[in-house]
Amino acid sequence: MTPRIVLSLLLCTSIVACRRDPEVQKRAFVESADRFVARGEYSEAGIEYLRAIQIDPQLGEARYKLGVSYELAGNMRLAFPEFIKAADLMPDNAEAQVKAGRLLVNGGFFEEAKDRARKVLTRDSKNVAALMVLGNALAGMKSLDDASGVLQQAVEVDPERVGVYANLGVFQMAKGELPSAEATFLKALELAPTEVDTHVNLGEFYRAMRRFDEAESAFKRGYAIDPKHRRLNRAFGSMYIDWSRPAEAERYFKTVVAASGSAADRFALSDYYVLVGRVPEAIAILNDLAKDPKQFAAARTRVGLIEFASGQRVEAE
Repeated sequence: MTPRIVLSLLLCTSIVACRRDPEVQKRAFVESADRFVARGEYSEAGIEYLRAIQIDPQLGEARYKLGVSYELAGNMRLAFPEFIKAADLMPDNAEAQVKAGRLLVNGGFFEEAKDRARKVLTRDSKNVAALMVLGNALAGMKSLDDASGVLQQAVEVDPERVGVYANLGVFQMAKGELPSAEATFLKALELAPTEVDTHVNLGEFYRAMRRFDEAESAFKRGYAIDPKHRRLNRAFGSMYIDWSRPAEAERYFKTVVAASGSAADRFALSDYYVLVGRVPEAIAILNDLAKDPKQFAAARTRVGLIEFASGQRVEAE
């Protein structure tokens, strides 16, 4: 045989061997998926990660990355179990444990979140992310003193991390330590003056204290940074309602709807219109929402409640 034919046969043999080698094959699927993620093609990435998992269901890396691809695609319902499985498969991976812990806290599984955080802290007592998970889990379990102590420890480890101050301030408020809470929110603002959330957090504190002038000032500073920030606009609108100035709230609720278009935000806008007595506008939004089968029951129920409150009992029934 000629050298060219021999080389071709060797290449073919190598390719077949690679295809039959599950280790090589699953690695190829993961690398292919990584490239899809880099291009923002999350659905395609998910398919490739699933192919790797079909070869090796115990491949924690693929499970974790599959969760990330679902999360980036906005599907936390599918992401949640993959992150939990990944953490179970990689007990020594701090990043996986912290991610699972955060999701468990959000889901109300505080005991399990606490256990995962403590596993990380056993190996690295200065892991700030794990300390934050532990603090939030303890708060969920109503152990506010312990939660505050853990977050104080996180501040000592990394005094420049803004997120720690936001959590600590909330716990201090819950404990009635209002001067300390205010100082904490102000410290976060000092560290990150260009982050809208630091302005919102401080404004929400002032709103809770009914110090509306100061809340408005804080929100305005955040608004100057990003006038379309959804959380800020929700807080701004809610503050004006609390302040008995509902007419000034409309623009902020409408900004949120324009930015997100979500059903939840449209329901909130309809509630606002009911509150200020602009019932036809509320019903128009609800009737539009009712065109979506997923929102039909909730939307029609609210229309019925509005009609009942207006004395239209036959129509409401």
